[in-house]
Order: sequence, then C-alpha cells, then structure tokens
Amino acid sequence: MKLLRNTILITLTLSISGCATFGKKEAPKSPDTLAQAAQGDIIVQQPRSKDAVVSKFNRDYWLGIRNDATSSIMRMHASMATGEAKAAEDLARTYLQKNPKNIDALSVLAASLVLQKNYALAEYYAKQIEKQVPGHPVASNIRGLATMLKGSNRIKHFRKAKEYFANAFDGDGDQIAPGLNLGHLQLELGDAAGAFQTFAEVAKRCKKCEPAQMGAGIAASRIGNKEAAVAALKSVLDKNPNNPKALYHLALVYSNLYNDGAKAQELLSHLLYKVKTDDLALKERADAVYNQMQGEKSIEERSFIADDSSKPATSSGSDSEDAEAMMSSFEED
Repeated sequence: MKLLRNTILITLTLSISGCATFGKKEAPKSPDTLAQAAQGDIIVQQPRSKDAVVSKFNRDYWLGIRNDATSSIMRMHASMATGEAKAAEDLARTYLQKNPKNIDALSVLAASLVLQKNYALAEYYAKQIEKQVPGHPVASNIRGLATMLKGSNRIKHFRKAKEYFANAFDGDGDQIAPGLNLGHLQLELGDAAGAFQTFAEVAKRCKKCEPAQMGAGIAASRIGNKEAAVAALKSVLDKNPNNPKALYHLALVYSNLYNDGAKAQELLSHLLYKVKTDDLALKERADAVYNQMQGEKSIEERSFIADDSSKPATSSGSDSEDAEAMMSSFEED
C-alpha cells in the first residue's frame, strides 16, 4: 500500500496554541521566551515550503530570532520555524552535550531528523523523550511519522501510526500537528467520516487555519456532505482566492455532489488560466476534468479520469519518493 501525498507536520513549540499565518499583529522585537516569540501560536512546519503553517509571523522574523536571540533554545526553535532542519539539529546537539536530557532540545533534534528523513534516528530520540515523559505528545507524533514512513509501509504500520497520532492529539488539547497527520492518515485508510471529525477538531484549535479547513473540505466531499465541503473550501478561498487545491476540490464538489457543471468549469478555468502554481500534477488533473466536461475526451478517456474526491489515489515511486511527496504543502490525493 503506497502513501498519499500528505502533509508531514511537526509541532515545534511544546505548549502554545494558535492559528494560521494571517493578521497584522506586531511581533515582539526582542522576545525572551518561545511563548512571547510565538504570541500564542504553535509553530507547525511545512518542510518543502519552509514556511510555518501556524504562525502569524514570516520567515524573516524567525531568522531574526535565530540570529539574535541569546537563548540556545530560542535559536534552535527559530531554525525549525524557518525550515533550516540541519541548523536546528546542530544547535540541538550542541545544547544536549551539556544538557543531555533537555526535552526541548531532544524534541527539536527528533523533529529535525524527521525533516531530513532520518526516521530511525528520529524515533530513537523520541523514545528518549518518552523515558522522561511517557506519552509526550511531540514524541508520539514523531514516532507516528517514523512508523508511517518506514520502508515497509504495510497497513499494520499505518494503523500503529494512527494510534500514535491519536494519542498525541487526544492527550493534549493544544496539539495541532498530530491531528492534521491523523486526519490525513484516516483519509488514506478510507475513514473519511473519522477524518472529517478530526479536521473539524483541529480547525477549532487553530481558528480554522488553512490546513485544517482543506482537510475538512476533502473529507466532507468524500462522505457526501456537500454543504460542509463547500463551506470549508470556500473559507480557504476567502483568504486566498487563488489557492489551486481549494479551487480544484471545490470544482469536484460542484461537479460530483451538486451536478453543477457550469460552476465546476468556472472554477477549473480560473485555476488553469489565471493561477500560477508549481503543482503540475494538480494542473494536469484539473485539465483532464475540464476537458471531460467540455466534451473533448472520448468515452474511453473519460473512464480513465479518477474522481479523487471519492477514490484515494496512490503514489507510485519508491519509499523515499513517497516520503518526499508527503513533505508537500498539502495532500495531493
């Protein structure tokens, strides 16, 4: 069983919660603590884009903290928030030489290793965290990622990873990343109803941040809840009218659940001709669906086009390619 192209998310700060990268709240110029630096936000990393999914402040802000902060803990967390996994690893290892059991440093080290695809070593350090704090949510989330991305990728590993994510998410009401990972994995395992409930809970915690709303929209479409699907996907487009994935999935909802081909074509046309995106695979699928609606494909070709709002797609590369695919800004099912 191959993996869907899902988001890999790692909670970096340990006890602060918040919402997405929006708003104009002024950042503290010289923060003394992680909580002050994040101003109530959890920092959730999107490795490929090198942006924090859940942070009010941009990369330059975190670079400033990494370069200027006197606290080693602050610098290593800021390095993770900017996507500099190797720099974060080096800072964490240096700190651990004098403070070998520090939970913050062990968490950053384990998370940085996941981003660098060293899953076995990441799991080792997550276990070191659990020796001190059994059931630690960051450790559970990292163990879930390591279990899910091991080379064997068997269904039993997905189920075990699901347990880790659920324990992390249910055990700490401030956690966002394990909930997103859990929701994506539930979609992979065919539990769209469970995924919808998970993403809905994540949305409450992160004030309807984009990753949660996108997941909720896709899950809702798969269970036929067209009203919830439209509401979730439109909330993403309200913040970013050119979000390609939201446009694509909303078009599928109108086509498949509302039988509104005109609206679906309008959305697909906007995506194909007015939106710039590096996601060529998404554009190819959108083009195929659009051409189908335009009647430019034969019946045989039409039957080949997959309805990815109701059928889970799979990637076809090696395990390392699957892992890389899962390090994307959002799942591409």
